[in-house]
Amino acid sequence: MSKEENEPLLVIGAGLGRTGTKSLKEALELLYQKPCYHMDELVNNHWDHAALWSKLFDMIDRDPEVLLPEDLIHKIFDGYSATTDYPACTAYNQLMRIYPEAKVSLAELNFMI
Repeated sequence: MSKEENEPLLVIGAGLGRTGTKSLKEALELLYQKPCYHMDELVNNHWDHAALWSKLFDMIDRDPEVLLPEDLIHKIFDGYSATTDYPACTAYNQLMRIYPEAKVSLAELNFMI
């Protein structure tokens, strides 16, 4: 068990990809001096999390208001101070219940530009 395991997420990024999630990730890592969970983390460092996310998405698909198992969420975010981008952005509502003190960042892409 790492020291950070029980530390809550400080920021939940609810914006989808291509809305500045990578820049936000880098800024949050500078600010908090801890890694920020992003799709890059899943692909490059935690491919084992794909099965966990699949299980969570199955639960959300069956019941969008489901309370996700906190032990599973803590396992995914162990050592992270924040999250941006996919896959976590699609579960921001559920993450807000687990981390009620976290700030939520929502960036949108303006198609009118």
